[in-house]
Amino acid sequence: MPIDLIPSRAVTFAGPEIDGLAATFRHLPKPVIGRIAHGRLWLDCRCLEADQHEAFRANLNQREG
Repeated sequence: MPIDLIPSRAVTFAGPEIDGLAATFRHLPKPVIGRIAHGRLWLDCRCLEADQHEAFRANLNQREG
């Protein structure tokens, strides 16, 4: 288990369908893997560089539904 904390930011989603949302993100052309904790889906943005933001948004927009 890690003992060091690394500064980061996260995008979180809440609601009754977070398991389904997590599955949808995992099945994108470039899978997005989050974690579910405290009733929320957490996407850690630590490794997302500024020049990747638009590509990340475009990938998320490819989800069905």
